[in-house]
Amino acid sequence: MPIIQLKAMRQLQRRVATFGLVYFNASLMENSPVIRAKALRAVSIIVEADPQVLGDKRVQSAVEGRFCDSAISVREAALELVGRHIASHPDVGLKVAERMKDTGVSVRKRSIKIIRDVCVSNANFSEFTKACIAIISRTGDDESSIKDIVCKTFYEFWFEEPTGSQTQFFGDGSSVPLEVAKKTEQIVEMLRRMPSHQLLVTVIKSNLALDFFPQSVKAIGINPVSLASVRKRCELMCKCLLERILQVEEMNIQEGERRTFPYMLALHAFCIAARLDPTLRVPASDLSQFVVTLQPYLKSQFNCISLYQFVV
Repeated sequence: MPIIQLKAMRQLQRRVATFGLVYFNASLMENSPVIRAKALRAVSIIVEADPQVLGDKRVQSAVEGRFCDSAISVREAALELVGRHIASHPDVGLKVAERMKDTGVSVRKRSIKIIRDVCVSNANFSEFTKACIAIISRTGDDESSIKDIVCKTFYEFWFEEPTGSQTQFFGDGSSVPLEVAKKTEQIVEMLRRMPSHQLLVTVIKSNLALDFFPQSVKAIGINPVSLASVRKRCELMCKCLLERILQVEEMNIQEGERRTFPYMLALHAFCIAARLDPTLRVPASDLSQFVVTLQPYLKSQFNCISLYQFVV
């Protein structure tokens, strides 16, 4: 193509883009929320064909401005647009997370699902801990369906058995799979930045019972295998937490106490969540080994026999 024609085409594209942006902004200023929502959906189709459009600061600013629109349908349309392409524009992730506090139930749901999808699709998401804190904060939501979404999200993050075999283990002599150890560290890292572990207790309780499953599944009974799988992972997480506590305790006392606290907090959350099932944090299949391992670290002068009787 001749250079003159190429320049002419580029000029035409810029004019069309400028005209489209002016029309888009004008549509977003319309009184009717139906028109504003349609404008966002129209841009979503354009972005689907050319994701770079969302990279335009003017487009980003216009779309993000609709996050606080007076109409729920418009706020949801804006989130849906950004959510489809947030992987290529992660910088807007925290702004999406802020909408978890929205007054509209559908907007809160959409925000949680978008952030969840980002975390699941990107194993190295740098804001994973912040995302977890934002999501778990909705555990106390007035809408029960949102509570279910939150608990299901953490099931996918931490308590669902991954596909494939687990051959790597956490440290020498440990029986905790490396994958479980990494998930456990994610829980601990989240607790480091939270004022309380009560929300985590709620999530663990819900996952142990899988009570966030749809009513249709509950009506016929939850698969015992699924329940056993979650329980097994919780056992391994407790074991991992105990191992980490003992490892840190071997360090300098002052430094050890500071670093041990979030692990103790996480273990305590599992203990509260499984209050009626003490074998979750003290597996019956490995009780004697648990006693032998723990006894040297107790300040009281228990022998192994008295400690075993105390535990059981």
